[in-house]
Amino acid sequence: MPVEDLATGRQVELARLVPAPRPVAIWFWGPGCSICQDDAAGVARFAARERSRVEVIGLGSNGSPESAPRFVREHDMRNMRVLWDQESRAWNRLGVPAEPATIVFDSSGREVDRWFGPFDEARALRAVAQAT
Repeated sequence: MPVEDLATGRQVELARLVPAPRPVAIWFWGPGCSICQDDAAGVARFAARERSRVEVIGLGSNGSPESAPRFVREHDMRNMRVLWDQESRAWNRLGVPAEPATIVFDSSGREVDRWFGPFDEARALRAVAQAT
């Protein structure tokens, strides 16, 4: 399922990102989502702080392609991989109907935890600990 890497503009296959050498947390966001706007900078700080333990990927959708890079810049999300799923195909495949949501996978690609609503650092860290 191809999605756009907002840093490079290239298409990447989400399936190539999970499994990975370490656990992966995918944070689902949308540019018009007020909760996402409140959470974005914190998710980016979490990604930078925990990068040795978990790969954090922001997977955006539900907005215009022009709104995505602006959202990433405004919330200083350069310390994490940020992808754009214009048609929400990857979201649908992963069973995510709306943002925000988070799914944590272990290094083999098995889902460890999933929740809808604000990003929860403590819950993410518990899931990462279960995933290792």
